Amino acid sequence: EYDPFHNGHAYHLKKAVEMTGAQAAVAVISGSFTQRGSAAFYDKGARTAAALAAGADLVLELPHIYACNAGAEFAYGAMAVLEGTGVVTDLVFGSECGDTAKLENAADVLSAVEYKGRLKKHLDSGLTFAAAREKAAGLGGDLLCGANNNLAIEYIAAARAINADMKFLTVPRLGAGHDAET
Repeated sequence: EYDPFHNGHAYHLKKAVEMTGAQAAVAVISGSFTQRGSAAFYDKGARTAAALAAGADLVLELPHIYACNAGAEFAYGAMAVLEGTGVVTDLVFGSECGDTAKLENAADVLSAVEYKGRLKKHLDSGLTFAAAREKAAGLGGDLLCGANNNLAIEYIAAARAINADMKFLTVPRLGAGHDAET
């Protein structure tokens, strides 16, 4: 969303280009409204300008129907936009865990039919979605606790759902957590 665009976003763009050796970097950002459904704090033009100044070569807008939706739909829309360019070969996302293999495994687990049955059972027992998801996945640790991990997993699942031929890479989150107040 880049709302606001901050040093972590600039770091991510720089690392993405370094890791892939890409000739160009493409970013997909939400428009006037964010994933939580509220109006973006900064205008999309200002956020686009910040991304371009930090190294993005092309900034595309995520259609509103995806931008204001849950993580899975948000990721699906972003992946569809990137795949639609016909030129994106690598997807570099941030994560708390910093382990692409773990994230890919989690995407496999969460996409399996068996997982969906276990999730329904745990939801029916009264668990919250987060608790039911963690229990049904059986991944252990706190892989599903990080906001960036969860979105990364959704990006991988979405890319696979649309048969996007992309290599996945992750930049480990540094410093404060996603919702940290300090």
